[in-house]
Amino acid sequence: YQRSFNLPEKWDTSKGRILLNFGAVDFEAHVWINEIYVGTHKGGFTMALYIGLMSGTSADAIDVALADFSRDSGIRQVASLEKKWTEEDRKVINSLCVSGNDEIHRAGLFGCRYARMAAEGINELLRRNNLSPKDIRAIASHGQTVRHEPQNAFSVQLGNHALLAALTGIDVTCDFRAMDLALNGQGAPLVPAFHREVCASPDVPRYIVNIGGISNVSVLIPGHPVVGFDTGPGNTMIDLMARTYLNASSDFDGACAAAGNVDLEILEELLNEPYFEKEPPKSTGRELFNADYLKRKVASVTGIDISPKMAEISKAKFPQP
Repeated sequence: YQRSFNLPEKWDTSKGRILLNFGAVDFEAHVWINEIYVGTHKGGFTMALYIGLMSGTSADAIDVALADFSRDSGIRQVASLEKKWTEEDRKVINSLCVSGNDEIHRAGLFGCRYARMAAEGINELLRRNNLSPKDIRAIASHGQTVRHEPQNAFSVQLGNHALLAALTGIDVTCDFRAMDLALNGQGAPLVPAFHREVCASPDVPRYIVNIGGISNVSVLIPGHPVVGFDTGPGNTMIDLMARTYLNASSDFDGACAAAGNVDLEILEELLNEPYFEKEPPKSTGRELFNADYLKRKVASVTGIDISPKMAEISKAKFPQP
């Protein structure tokens, strides 16, 4: 990582050496000339600092990332942390992904909860890096997706972003999917545009796969427009079954999966889904890939409910996070 700066003219550095200590937004240059320590020069960087927030379909945490988009340095991650959702938070998120009683009130409360959790994470990140709100250009906040229905031209991400701006003192950008949906797009995935900027090669095709709650791929082929689409479920259903039958937030280290064998007949039925054959652009979510989908597919092969089978598996002991 390179930066240029000027030291005082009285220091003839052609005869000496410099030890640099870099911080997030400043540096110290310790200077020796002819092996004699002559002093320290402190300086700062002109940086374009932004904070990004993401809480995905897995609903495990809000990821908080501080990045420098300065033109002379390219994109650099400066720092990051995560604010884990509590088990009660996850229950609320999961309940809002399906129809239920008093949804508007519960969604409003959770939007405020999201803002406060995100603000806590942002303020903690600023303290750790000796930054103040005025050092940050803007916050990019995705919110928490609870419904995604591109066929009906809407996607719902919860988050009280006015409250987030008030709690942090930083401008907030949000609602990233709406315009793409308004222009007959899918509104998902979001990352292909970013991948095009940071990962594209003028000569080599690249395919970047992101396995989250829902998996997606960015297709970067030289001379062609970027293409991105959801490939199908990632860890959403695995986490759901782990919470339901293993009393765990996930199948930690894949211990449960490693203890069993692949049932090829069930696997074939799971892959027998029209979405997989559909041409992009396409996107999906819990509206299709959920517990009901899994139980229905397994029942079509075995004629039995998967729940008792998973309950039997849950009697085994597996390592927990």
